[in-house]
Parts: sequence; structure tokens; C-alpha cells
Amino acid sequence: MRKILAAITVVAAGVLLNVVGAAAASTTVVVTPANFTTVFTSQTEIATASHQFVTGPATPPLGAGSLELTTVDNPGHLQYLERAQLGTLLSAITQMAYSTYRHSASTGGAQVEAAINLEIFNNISGANTGYTTMVFEPYLNPSLGTVMSDSWQSWDAYSGGAALWHSTHTVGSIPAGQAAPWSAFLAQAPNATVLGYGPNQGSFNPGIISNVDKLIFGTATDTTTYDFEPTPSTAVPESPMALMVVLVAPVAGIGLITLRRRRQGQA
Repeated sequence: MRKILAAITVVAAGVLLNVVGAAAASTTVVVTPANFTTVFTSQTEIATASHQFVTGPATPPLGAGSLELTTVDNPGHLQYLERAQLGTLLSAITQMAYSTYRHSASTGGAQVEAAINLEIFNNISGANTGYTTMVFEPYLNPSLGTVMSDSWQSWDAYSGGAALWHSTHTVGSIPAGQAAPWSAFLAQAPNATVLGYGPNQGSFNPGIISNVDKLIFGTATDTTTYDFEPTPSTAVPESPMALMVVLVAPVAGIGLITLRRRRQGQA
């Protein structure tokens, strides 16, 4: 009988371990001045514009700090893209989101702040095939809220496929610059793949100061959250990877199994 119970316990443990192993992975990447160019490997900075890692402003949605972007004139442009998602199908994306803070000291358009840029290869046939940049801007999505100054706001740039984006080049039948639901772009380019993903501000956004934090990119199998911090010590760390199996006294002939798993953040 003991051997039978032991065998049942081992089999149950194996089944639960497989369930845990199949769960979507969730990773937090802490981005600081020290690893900024390593994580966001594609960087565009056109004067007059600048960035800095700061504490705050106010209470950021994740950790103690954020990435602050300043564009002074029309040519000013800042774009920071990570390549970890390279090759991911657009159809596999289930999450895109970020939080922003627009400073009232900004002298530019009242609804303008940092955007999300998603570089893609659209993989469609015809004259409009090739590279383009998809752009999410909060002011184009009034259903998600109105841009406010001096306040952190969170934006769901996916919204089940309903979030409005525009493209720097024509995608299928959607002209360049025309806002359309994410699902519409996906229908035009069902085999499109990701080249890069990250925050952007400018061009033609003069006099704007805004901050970005808690940038998220996710699929059904993996979600990555980027936490911008001025120094590693100010970040909120995640617990180290832990996988613990506890066997408790058998109940009704089957051992109970408790599993706990957390994934370590990267720096």
C-alpha cells in the first residue's frame, strides 16, 4: 500500500509540475542607465531632444523611477527599441501597454506625449510589402481616456485588438498615417513579424516633456515588463527563482502537493 501511495504521489507531482511548466512566463526587466543600450539596442536621438532616468515624478506605477523624454523643436526625436521580440508574429501578440506622465511644463500640444513604436516587416505581397513602423498614441484613442498633465496614466495599446494605431507606410489598403484598429492592420498583414518595440517621442512634437514606465509586451507564452529606474538599487526586485515541492501527509490515499514558482527579474 505504501508503495502504491508513493507512486501516486510521484505521478501527481509530475502532472502538477507539467502544468506549472506550461504556464506563461512573466519577466520584469529593470532598465537603468547602466544597461539601457544593452536592453534597448536600437536608439535614435535627433537634436534637439534628450532623455534621462529620474526618480518619480510623483509615484510611478512600477518601482521608484521612470524614463523622461524631452523634445524641444520639430526635428527633435527620441526612439528606443528592444529587439528581444524579433521575429514574433503580430498575430501572437496579446499584450502591449505602458504608463505615461505628461508634464504641465510642456509647451506643445496638450494631448501629446510619449508613444509606442513597433517596427514590423509586414510580409504581404504587392507594392506595399516591406518595413514600416506602427505607432500607438494615446490621444488617438479617446475611448481609453483623455491625456492629462501631471498624472500617471496607463494605456492598453492592444485592447483586445481594438486599440487604434497608425503606420508610417501603407499597409495593404490602410494608408500611411491613417488611424485604424490593431485588428484591421493584422487582417491586412496576417504574417507580419516584429522587428523592434519601445517608447518614442517626436518628430514634430516640440515642447513636450513626458515620462514612460511599465512598458509591457506579451504573448500567450511570455510577457515582458520593462521597469525604468535611475539606479538598480531603487528598483523593486523580484524574488529569485524558487520551485518548492512539499509533500504533506496523505489525505484519502493521495499526497497533497504544494507548488510555488516565481521568476527572477533581469537587470
